[in-house]
Amino acid sequence: MKKKLSVLLSFLLSMTLLAGCKGNESSGSSSSSENQSEKIKFWSASTAETVLLGKDISVYEGIQREAKIDVDMAQNEYEGAQIFMTALDNVSEYFVDVADLKSADGTKFASENIDVYAYKYTEVTANMATHRGGGIGDYPDAILPIEASVKFGENNIAKGNNQGIYVRFKTTSDTPAGLYTGSLTVRYDGESKNIPITVNVWDVEVSETTHSKTLFSNGWHWKAPELDSTDERFQSYIDLLSEYRIGSIDLMEVSDRDKSDPTLLTRYTDKVYEYVKNPKNSTYAINYFLSGTGSFDTEMFEKFIIAIAEKSFATNYNCLTKATAYFGMLIDEATMQGKFDETVMVTNDYRSVLQASYEAILANKSQYIQEYGITEEFVDEIANSAASIPHIFVSNYNADYAPYIDQDATGTGEWCPNVWEFQDDVNVAKFMEIDLDWWYGCGGSSRPIPGYQLDDYTLSPRLMSWQQIYYGIEGNLYWATNINQVYSNGAYTDKEDYYDQSSTWAGVTGDGQLVYPGGQYELDAPVATRRLEAIRDGLEEYELLLALKNKYSEVALSSGMDFSFDTIYEFVTSELFDGININATASAFDASRKLILQLLSLADSDANACITDFEVTTTQIVGKCYVADGYTVQLNGEALSGEKVNGGTVYTFSLNLDDYKNVCVLSIPELVGYNSLTIESNGKAIYYAADTMFNGFKDGYVDIEKELVSANAVSGAWNEQLVKVNVEGLKDSEGLQGFKYSDDLIKKLGEATSSMSIRIYNGSGATQRLSIEAKYKGDPIIRQLAYAELAEGWNTIEIKGINQKIWKDLISIDYMLFIFDANDQNQNPAINNLYFDGYYITYLKEVN
Repeated sequence: MKKKLSVLLSFLLSMTLLAGCKGNESSGSSSSSENQSEKIKFWSASTAETVLLGKDISVYEGIQREAKIDVDMAQNEYEGAQIFMTALDNVSEYFVDVADLKSADGTKFASENIDVYAYKYTEVTANMATHRGGGIGDYPDAILPIEASVKFGENNIAKGNNQGIYVRFKTTSDTPAGLYTGSLTVRYDGESKNIPITVNVWDVEVSETTHSKTLFSNGWHWKAPELDSTDERFQSYIDLLSEYRIGSIDLMEVSDRDKSDPTLLTRYTDKVYEYVKNPKNSTYAINYFLSGTGSFDTEMFEKFIIAIAEKSFATNYNCLTKATAYFGMLIDEATMQGKFDETVMVTNDYRSVLQASYEAILANKSQYIQEYGITEEFVDEIANSAASIPHIFVSNYNADYAPYIDQDATGTGEWCPNVWEFQDDVNVAKFMEIDLDWWYGCGGSSRPIPGYQLDDYTLSPRLMSWQQIYYGIEGNLYWATNINQVYSNGAYTDKEDYYDQSSTWAGVTGDGQLVYPGGQYELDAPVATRRLEAIRDGLEEYELLLALKNKYSEVALSSGMDFSFDTIYEFVTSELFDGININATASAFDASRKLILQLLSLADSDANACITDFEVTTTQIVGKCYVADGYTVQLNGEALSGEKVNGGTVYTFSLNLDDYKNVCVLSIPELVGYNSLTIESNGKAIYYAADTMFNGFKDGYVDIEKELVSANAVSGAWNEQLVKVNVEGLKDSEGLQGFKYSDDLIKKLGEATSSMSIRIYNGSGATQRLSIEAKYKGDPIIRQLAYAELAEGWNTIEIKGINQKIWKDLISIDYMLFIFDANDQNQNPAINNLYFDGYYITYLKEVN
């Protein structure tokens, strides 16, 4: 049962209860019985899965795992796991104890590096992320230290509820690689349960220095919920975000900024210096004052820059390299809100300030050299840093605004569109053209694009960092972390309970709140959420991916090989996301994460093993593996032949995908320690020839002509026959130019099939934009399966993630729609000479 917080109850309980974590003997000691209790069913699930407090356990049959913890992690990384206790009867109290883990040689993984949390549950009354199927109810969000849960009498479970325990492991760069085992013990109502733990620490390290950039707002409605408005309390928010590798927009709380205070600049630059020294902090925004004239106070902003420069001289540390400017109160979402005049004013003022700061620093060069004992080169470095502080402009790209953002001498403007904008291929092409470095999130999604809302998949915020590698984006801006309020009818109002009721913005659950106030639990810091944990996990994986990318570049340079990190990365993420749309399952993510650890371990070894020319077709895995001199490569235990290159050998490998589960193991027998890479490809691809398709083509929104023709009609066909299709043009500019397709095999697509590959020859004489959509038996809405631009000649269209759809609701596919969208929106002429060469279906198991 969820508890309303009470200061009186807090005081009384704090006098009588002690925390029951990490071996602490507390009240409610229990027997050592290891029999499965009749009171609790223990089980686990991937941290990607969300289990609601009051949902019947039968809902989660598909994700339930044995009650144990298995974690793979790098050095200098956090990684978590979750255990669930489903109460078959009321549980009056429970306690969790954790002991040291040990490896086979006795090396200790200390319990001090294992933290235990109890999930706090927040009510969601309107489910926006309907595509995730979570529904309404009490969602796990805040992770409350188990000691606080015990102290405040919340360590109980009502009959029928699923109470989650989050267990987080921390390694350092000094944690020896190896397999560590042990257990945690849950004691409850006179009984106990041991949960086995296995932690596999890999010999790869997450960089202590954060290379991605983040800016999250941290100064919203925090004082009243914390029962404390001191600077020390505000600093705890900054410190928490720093530990999560997240940059803070505000290093000084708004009410603590007074222009007339003679200590303001000193206090501020002290904060800046302490902040930038932390390698986990990659970015901060320089605080600013409003001018009252629609812009910012340029005089004070210049004083801030000069003061930070002088702090750099005093400490001999460049405090400006991590600085940014973000004028969120002035020109946020400028193109969306029509703030052109304001943009012109603010950006012109900003350029003037940077130039003035640059000149002022150089004008005082001799004084700085004499006063601080620094070099002329260092003064020049700081001056140049001051002149190039980036300005993050939150907006989709707009040519009218471009002269004020990225087409000026300073080169400081950084476009920062919403993640939503990446649903449009035209936008994405433009972003790639301007070498976009930032994006931001605000609001929620009813589609599978990444976001931070409470009722979304926890893989969504985690994979956002993986997608940044994909798009080449370094920076991530987020509007708020601690609003602690509900926005409705144009105003924010306090919540009745800061934990039970979700913060909302425009109906989006949890948007703007990634931490909860810790003061009410007498904690020294705010309480993190599962979503914040997922964000940090993603940021750490960004570091692993970046390290792998850099290593491949390094080996390519030394060997003279043309390595492509992108090809192996495309495979690693192929089951995780398709562009901006996230389609991962927990098992697919676990496999991809482990593959990254394997690849980095091999590349970073003495063998410098790197995979290149890698491709997974419908029928084969093919590629090449480079290793340094003195090393060889085997495929599934069989030696491969190689070709000498500078400093090493390149081995070619191929594996036919003949089984429902195909395993390709590349091993390096001479390598001491971890020496293999396991690539799995689930699915047996079966080809269905064109004559299988012929009867499936039907008229749709427009009529078609079809005929079965000889493969001699076009070169490069796989089959002896092709289906030729001519599509009628639209009679006017309205409507859809598309036709239907259905056959018995298509209607059997479901959980047993992972993908479908369709081969089409475009002989129309022009590129054709094609959307393949599906009408499901259990869904009245027609939904997109794939989109492609058919170039002239042969094209292969992949429809992936078929097994990941919620087939219990969709039931089956009634028919597919092939819909064309002409490049000229005013004309959709007839499309002739399309040839279909059959299709592949990849099966995960036999289908009757």
